[in-house]
Amino acid sequence: MDRAEKDGDKTVDRKSECAASESESPRLNARMKEDQTASASSKSGSFPLIPKLPGHGNNSDQGGGKEVYRKKSVKIEGIKSNRDKHKDKKKVKAITQEVEKKISKCKEDKGTRLDLSKSELVTLSTHVKDLSQLTELFLYKNKLVRVPEELGCLTRLRTLAIHENHLTNLPDSLSSLQALEMLDLRHNKLREIPAVVYKLKSLQKLYLRFNKVTTIEPEIRNLSRLTQLILRENKIHSIPPEIGHLTKLATIDLSYNELETIPSELGNCCLVTALDLQHNRLITLPESLGNMTKLTRIGLKYNQLEALPSSLQQCVELDELNLENNNIPSLPDGFLSSLVKLSSLTLARNKFEAYPVGGPAQFHCLVTFNMEHNQVSKIPFGIFSRAKRLSKLSMRSNQLTSLPLDVATWSSMVELCLASNQLTRLPDDIGSLSSLEVLIVSNNLLKKVPPGIGNLQKLRVLDLEENRLESVASEIEHLKQLKKLMLQGNLLTYLPRGLGHLSSLAVLYVGENQLQALPDEVGHLTALEELYLNDNPLQELPFELALCKKLALMSIEGCPLSQIPQPYVEGGPSTIIQYLRVHGPYRTMV
Repeated sequence: MDRAEKDGDKTVDRKSECAASESESPRLNARMKEDQTASASSKSGSFPLIPKLPGHGNNSDQGGGKEVYRKKSVKIEGIKSNRDKHKDKKKVKAITQEVEKKISKCKEDKGTRLDLSKSELVTLSTHVKDLSQLTELFLYKNKLVRVPEELGCLTRLRTLAIHENHLTNLPDSLSSLQALEMLDLRHNKLREIPAVVYKLKSLQKLYLRFNKVTTIEPEIRNLSRLTQLILRENKIHSIPPEIGHLTKLATIDLSYNELETIPSELGNCCLVTALDLQHNRLITLPESLGNMTKLTRIGLKYNQLEALPSSLQQCVELDELNLENNNIPSLPDGFLSSLVKLSSLTLARNKFEAYPVGGPAQFHCLVTFNMEHNQVSKIPFGIFSRAKRLSKLSMRSNQLTSLPLDVATWSSMVELCLASNQLTRLPDDIGSLSSLEVLIVSNNLLKKVPPGIGNLQKLRVLDLEENRLESVASEIEHLKQLKKLMLQGNLLTYLPRGLGHLSSLAVLYVGENQLQALPDEVGHLTALEELYLNDNPLQELPFELALCKKLALMSIEGCPLSQIPQPYVEGGPSTIIQYLRVHGPYRTMV
């Protein structure tokens, strides 16, 4: 896809002013505002540990406490003064003069390229007709509502970029631009493809993304030299069969439209390497798509597909296949085995109840496999025995009750997501996955973590939230690379003292448990930045917590903390940390 195509895309409150006396009313209002702010802060259980600086947050100046009140000026939008109108006229005049200079210079230099982009142009000078030598004209990011008829005089033009304007049509005179190869009309207000576009028979690249186009006319067949056709993010309902005449197309992007069918003639476009049809309303696909044997990527996610044409297995160059959010219950037998270059496969949010039929051979090239949000109850034994490159597997939100006995053979696995299943245990040899960096097993039925977890020396993220854990294996202390540990929503009554050995830990979630105390070793977590303790029956916090100098965010909502003086508790996390620093034995170290 062309680089240019990849680029993306106050109400004033009127406040009535009340006259206030110069005596007590302003001071009283200021004090009430401060009290309300302080009250809101004390009620929050989680906020950055930033102390309030003296002199801030009130109406006093720094000179001597005298209160200064200034009336706010209110600007009413939509009503311009004579002065504003005069400024606008001067601005437009200056812009016009600058553009005229550029046109004159281009004419004198006999330049073939003119860039008037981002110039805030409302109209384009008709003098542009004098630049008959131009081959490239850039007018993008302006405020053009129309382009002049004189633009048709630039018969040598090969590149015309008018994207990000306010165009609703193009003049018929542009039919003279028979040398034009690239036309960029992205981000305008076109409700149809201008009729003149179908007459530009030399066009190779046509970009119409993010308009309001509803139809493609049969005259599209005239553009037989097109290699890139980008019509994503419009309101197109159907594609005419004549698109099959565009046999030189390499890139077709019709995503984010309202397509319900695809004509079989599209299969005539045998040179297509990238076909994007995602985010439409497609229910079926024609078998003729199998003729696109040069496809490396096909985007079909977020449609209503109920099946895939078996002919797609002829597209042996496919590197990526994304079928997310359709209604597909299965793939054709042996479908994946034929796609020998497939490295990324997404079957998420469909109706699969089992793995695709085809055995281990179908996954031998996969690097990423996403099957989350289906109804799969089992990962077949040996299914990944030939998947030597598989590094990311997501089985989130399925119905798994256990993992296969050969899980230890998944030696290349880097990220493994098993969240929101019905797992009651992790196999003891989970520690054999020596390459694992991310392990997510949240929202399951785990009661314990196997000791082998300590062998995952490369682990950076461990998510065990929302299980039934009553304790955490002490071997967790060996995870020196661990940066994020999530134990929220379990039945933990204590944390292992070895937790203090996690020298890289930056984020720790232990909220919604039954913790009554934290181990003193928490003070050894020198990299800790975020600590979530909320909703535990904690009566106190260790003074060692004050040694965590990088701690910037702490949640204590729902914790009694009865052993800490009430004023500090009411002040929130920042004042609690201040208390621990001032009253603890480490005050000279922090």
